Amino acid sequence: HVPSIMANDLYALYMANLAVGMQGVNYYIYTGGGNSAEFGVNSAVYDYRACIGADGEIRENYKAIKKFGNLLKNNKWLVSTDRVYSVNIGLENCESRNRNSIGGRQLENISTNLTYALAIGKYAPHYTLLDYDIPTDKPLVVYGTYTLSRVIQEKIINFVENGGNVVFYNGVAKKDSDYSPCTLLYDFIGANVVNNQRYTPVVKAFGKDVYGINCNGLGIESYKDGDKPVIVGKDNGKVCGIKGKRGKGNFIFYVANWLSCTLDQIELWEDMLACLGAKPVVKSSNPSIICSIRSNGTKSALFILNLHSCAQSTSVTVYLEGKEQTLENVKLKPMEVKMIKL
Repeated sequence: HVPSIMANDLYALYMANLAVGMQGVNYYIYTGGGNSAEFGVNSAVYDYRACIGADGEIRENYKAIKKFGNLLKNNKWLVSTDRVYSVNIGLENCESRNRNSIGGRQLENISTNLTYALAIGKYAPHYTLLDYDIPTDKPLVVYGTYTLSRVIQEKIINFVENGGNVVFYNGVAKKDSDYSPCTLLYDFIGANVVNNQRYTPVVKAFGKDVYGINCNGLGIESYKDGDKPVIVGKDNGKVCGIKGKRGKGNFIFYVANWLSCTLDQIELWEDMLACLGAKPVVKSSNPSIICSIRSNGTKSALFILNLHSCAQSTSVTVYLEGKEQTLENVKLKPMEVKMIKL
């Protein structure tokens, strides 16, 4: 037996996916059916709480999907839109699929420490594969995985030298994708990273005290002339983040990591991205509320997501086409996603 999903939750799920860039829907399963007597492994009915039961029952989920379908039918222009974003999160296809204990869990770490922080900040994120051309019009975030292919390391170096701006978060890889030594990026940055640093509960970053940052014991012992420390242990002066310029581009090299995501870390990300020229998209005053904008250049829609089991309220500031607009005191029911045309 498969637990049922409430119709309201299902509708919120589809709306949330639409908000962050979904272009189409594949229903699994739309109509249930019976299994042949000899092939029913779990039950005699293959159903998975489908919208229409095997016996023809029209379930509440059907109403939710019909409501969602009607929304798209009445707003066909949404299919031609893309999510408006401020920053690219760069992934290497091979490394992002790696799940072993040595080099993997890239996506899990990014989700915990980066995606959520950016999703509720004013700089909206977008994933991009580094295997292809790297867009140069927005800052790039590169998570420090155990391996990163020589080709990708060379591409990132060229990206910076030609005017691209990068946040290197959690250090950088020093091995090729085949685990052979490859320190192109590490040498390009030129900072000497050391281990076994005493845990620093508070760091000074961009003029602010930030808590719970340096959780991996790394520090920057030395760096190239001209580079400047921007994230430093408040009590011990240990450097864990520097800002530098190479060629036409700028970078922040940040070796620290953290175990959780708090408002301090969210503000730190905003400060780092603002320092590298990121353009804000949308900001919720309530950090429990996620916002997203989709646009095709002519029409735009704001999505406000309350994916919690209690009612919420927020004010939302939209930065679009050089203009700033604030929607005050937006109220949302439990598990509600609102779409507002802009």
